[in-house]
Amino acid sequence: MKDAAMTTIACGGKSQLQQKTRASMALQAQEARIAGSLEELGNRLSQTRRARNITQSDMALQAGIGLSTVVALEAGKPGVGMGYFLQILDALGLLDQVDQLLAPKLDDVMLQHAVSTLPKRAGKKRGKSK
Repeated sequence: MKDAAMTTIACGGKSQLQQKTRASMALQAQEARIAGSLEELGNRLSQTRRARNITQSDMALQAGIGLSTVVALEAGKPGVGMGYFLQILDALGLLDQVDQLLAPKLDDVMLQHAVSTLPKRAGKKRGKSK
């Protein structure tokens, strides 16, 4: 009986260790994907600015933010606030592109949800009498 309890504890501990290891690996993979996306976004921001022949200093002035913030955004640093990114987009005249992010019309899951929540049949409109 004592050996069975020890085996269960040992197996349970190993299982928990495996779960923690899997979770840790998943987190590392997520962090790598995010870092890659931030780096790519920073590169595109830099290219967009340079295509307009705007220096980082001028970009900072136009956006109303510090030079170090522009540098950090273009480097893909994760700690920079989203509001600063939007200020730069606004200064570049590209703020309207944000509307495409998470747009329901571009998200199959959102579209399916919208369809699945439709009423089964049309009902009478309440509060209106003719």
